[in-house]
Amino acid sequence: MRRAVLLALILTAGCLHRPSQPQAPQEAWAVYEDDFIRFQHPPNYFVGRATDTVQKVWMAGLPNEYTPGIPDIIGGIGVSGYYDGSVKRPLKDFFTPPVWESHRFTSSLKAVSPKNAECLMLTGEGGSIMGCVGGKQAADCVQAHLDMHCYDGAMNYFSVSSTLGSYPRASPPPKSVQENLAVVERILGSLEFK
Repeated sequence: MRRAVLLALILTAGCLHRPSQPQAPQEAWAVYEDDFIRFQHPPNYFVGRATDTVQKVWMAGLPNEYTPGIPDIIGGIGVSGYYDGSVKRPLKDFFTPPVWESHRFTSSLKAVSPKNAECLMLTGEGGSIMGCVGGKQAADCVQAHLDMHCYDGAMNYFSVSSTLGSYPRASPPPKSVQENLAVVERILGSLEFK
């Protein structure tokens, strides 16, 4: 659990609101592949990877000037895989309180089936640790996100997350959030577990 908290801090460390970037057609996207995972991503993204004996972490996103070597996950993804068989909860249980008490779901729970895995996914919004457009402080902002939880064919657990952008509380999400969601959904549409 400490690793998950540390990963969350690393993933959000340099995330500042920035407009989404125009993306190349999917056929021009780059492919990341290793012994565990495969996915396509926009050519201007880079992939960072960290591993140990139990957990493997992949992050794909735009270069982040604030935390060099760690991609900015606004409009990108973070994937954490746990290979020790210790996680055995039903997927739907990952979307129940107390974890989600301070969040508002903006979609229904959706079953997703990447190659060699079964997943549940939703989008939501919750408190922001950073400000947002218009110079608003973090307390006046919400952060849109996508969360997905999966088991591969060998019952290894994966969590997939993306920060889609921040915006003022009680305001509709800006166009950049929808554009970032479209990019993330394209990445997830190419995701394969091995």
